[in-house]
Amino acid sequence: MKKFISGIVVGAMIFTGISVSAAEIKSKLIGKKVQATMIVTIDGKLVDKDAIVINGASYLPVRAITDAIEGKIISVKDGKIELVTNDLAKIDENARKGAEEAEQLQAEANKVANEANKKEEEKIKNDSKINRINTLIESIKNNKSYLKAVKEELASIEKKIEMLDIVEIVNEKPIYYKDTDMYKNDLQTIIEYKETIKSLELKIAEMEQELKELQMKK
Repeated sequence: MKKFISGIVVGAMIFTGISVSAAEIKSKLIGKKVQATMIVTIDGKLVDKDAIVINGASYLPVRAITDAIEGKIISVKDGKIELVTNDLAKIDENARKGAEEAEQLQAEANKVANEANKKEEEKIKNDSKINRINTLIESIKNNKSYLKAVKEELASIEKKIEMLDIVEIVNEKPIYYKDTDMYKNDLQTIIEYKETIKSLELKIAEMEQELKELQMKK
């Protein structure tokens, strides 16, 4: 049976002889008789497509050549086919794998860094919490001691007002405590002490509440 190539050449072909343009190849092949086919081997490996012989020249599909050399077609556009040999394909694949490994390593490094930063933040937060708890405990203790002292002083002044009557006698005339500036000053001191006590009790209550909340947190 005669074999002919007619119409438009769809698959790109490799000419195993003199280098010519695609246009020249098409003009020479269209309508030409296929004179024979030839088995092709590359480095002892059989190519799965036979080469066709036209006018004494043999032709083989690009895909068959590419597969035979374990290469890779990287681009088919604008009338141009780009392929790489096995070594270049491996280099390209190795470069891709290298880039992926680099991305994975970077991602792992970022993960480790983020975890380290998180731990450091937690440590700082925990240290800050511990410091605040210790500060509150000390402040509550000091304020309670001060509150106790103010209450004792207040009780002393109130007892003094209750018990003291005559301060002294001048020219056989008694000078009563409630008629002196001392009494007026003591009354003012009582007012100030009571305000101080109220403020201290409120402050202590707030600190104790904060301390309780901090101690309940993990």
